[in-house]
Amino acid sequence: MKNIITAIATDSKDTLKNMHFGEAFQYHLYEISPDHFRHVKTIANNTILDETHADENKAKGIGGILKKENVKVLVSRQFGANIKHMKTKFACIQTNQITLPGSIEEFQSRYSSILEEIENGDERKVLNFRK
Repeated sequence: MKNIITAIATDSKDTLKNMHFGEAFQYHLYEISPDHFRHVKTIANNTILDETHADENKAKGIGGILKKENVKVLVSRQFGANIKHMKTKFACIQTNQITLPGSIEEFQSRYSSILEEIENGDERKVLNFRK
């Protein structure tokens, strides 16, 4: 099966905080398949702060950086109003997981539904794994 490049929002080495994706200090990029994962790189979030709530320029900044890295999926404990922009370019997963290993394991166990959502294009819905 193919590896999917995934950006996981975090503010530390291995912890997902309960914050919006765009507020994360950094994004850990992983190639993930059902039976394999590999850390690709870590990217600092150096985008501008929201001047207004749901600033579209912030979404474009983060989205542009991640598109250049061939990211297909975003993982975070929360998403803000900019999710409407991000889900047209990425499959978005909202999770209860607190650690990177937990979020990777969850991704691997739900790989087929994530792959299906990637293929939905502009019709993507946020995958809510918080339930």
